[in-house]
Amino acid sequence: MNLLRFLVLVIFISDAAQAQVLNIDREKREDSILKNWDLAVGLSLSSDKQKRNLIESNTNVEFVRNLPSRFFLSGVIRNDLEYNGPTQIQNEGLIHFRYRDRDTRKFSPEFFIQSFWNGQWGLVYRNSINAGYRKRLLERKGYDFYMSLGVLLESERWNWNGVSSALLPPVIKDIFSTQWRINHQTKFSYRASEWVDFSLISYLQPSVTSSKMIPRWVVDA
Repeated sequence: MNLLRFLVLVIFISDAAQAQVLNIDREKREDSILKNWDLAVGLSLSSDKQKRNLIESNTNVEFVRNLPSRFFLSGVIRNDLEYNGPTQIQNEGLIHFRYRDRDTRKFSPEFFIQSFWNGQWGLVYRNSINAGYRKRLLERKGYDFYMSLGVLLESERWNWNGVSSALLPPVIKDIFSTQWRINHQTKFSYRASEWVDFSLISYLQPSVTSSKMIPRWVVDA
């Protein structure tokens, strides 16, 4: 029963913070012939005139460029838009590019840049750049365990779209912030079969700039 509760909690946290910290660290399959490129594109558009011309669009583009050095460059572009007539209700998106080893080295560098935005929250952008090092703690047939530690520079801009009009200050100005964070990540992956795998990843990102900020912690499965 305790295990079931834990798994439900993990799924809930993962869904709530899916776009803030991106999980592209699933277990890698070792193909006999490695493709230079992997690309996946998803586009959808829907409308509902019963809800006053509600229009929704979803875009998802993912790619992996495998390099001869046993590293890879990956990227994800996601955007969810929602309009009610000419009025924009939601604009949420993510752009992420990462460069790292294909889980072939015990020690390896890791870099990524990312931009995330959510109009409903009032988050105009959260731009991040990370440089770190990745260590393989355990590697067995069918499962592995990795840990990485890096330095993250984060820049944010917020407006007041997500705040009730009763709570707005007399003078409304966008809020800008820049801070440094420690980016600590642990990853456990298990491959049950050729087509079934499980990955549990924890991201802990405490702020170095301000000790008053609550550390950002996300668990993704």
